[in-house]
Amino acid sequence: GKLGEAELLFTRALEGREKQLGSSHPRTLATMYRLATLLRQAGRVEEAIPLFRRELEGLALQLGDEDEETLCSASNLLELIKPRDAEEARQLRTRFGLSVQGSTPLLGCFAQCLVM
Repeated sequence: GKLGEAELLFTRALEGREKQLGSSHPRTLATMYRLATLLRQAGRVEEAIPLFRRELEGLALQLGDEDEETLCSASNLLELIKPRDAEEARQLRTRFGLSVQGSTPLLGCFAQCLVM
C-alpha cells in the first residue's frame, strides 16, 4: 500500500543521502526522521527507535546537546523509550536534562522543517 511505497522511497532516499552527504548532514537527518516517523505511525516502533537514536546523535553532533532541536528530538525519543528501557530513558533524561515525567513529544523539530 501507500505506507509501503513511502517506506521504500524514504529508505532509498536515506541511503542516497548518507552516501552523498554523510550521516550527520541536515538533509540526511531530515530523511532519517521522516522514515522513523513513518515506521512509528505504521506501528513498527522497534524499527523506528534506532533511526530516532541516529537522528538524535546527528543533531547532537551538529547542534550540541543543549540546542532546542536536539532537545526536541531527545524528548521524542524518550517518549518511545520510556515503556521499553528504563535505563536508557534515565540516561536520556540525565544527558539532556529532561524531566522525570518526560514530556509530550514536541512538534516542529529541526528535521521536520528541512526540505527533502
